[in-house]
Amino acid sequence: APGNFSSGEMPDSTIFLPRAPYTSTTYEIPKTLSVTIPVEVDEPSLIKVTTYLKKYSVKADYTITMTYRNGNEANDREVKFKGSWYGIINTTSKAKPDEIVTIPLEEYMKSLSNNNLQ
Repeated sequence: APGNFSSGEMPDSTIFLPRAPYTSTTYEIPKTLSVTIPVEVDEPSLIKVTTYLKKYSVKADYTITMTYRNGNEANDREVKFKGSWYGIINTTSKAKPDEIVTIPLEEYMKSLSNNNLQ
């Protein structure tokens, strides 16, 4: 919110910024991340791969300055908005090494049948 208003409070539009109420907006920009992890296993096997990707929290402070000029007035009017933009950036950079677990299919099937018997 502008510095002199609390979030959710509507400014008096007859005095300050006629027809321009402050609103807060949250949005998401979807992006599919794709990574290739080469593995070699003996057939038949079940493989479980876990990868850890880096994610960054970012903040950008900004100031918007608007100037109103009217030829009939001696002075320009200036209004400043200050705020911060926050976001999260997901990347395909590795945060730590991949975890690769290989289980022979026969062993995996045996573990499933043992779990069903319990």
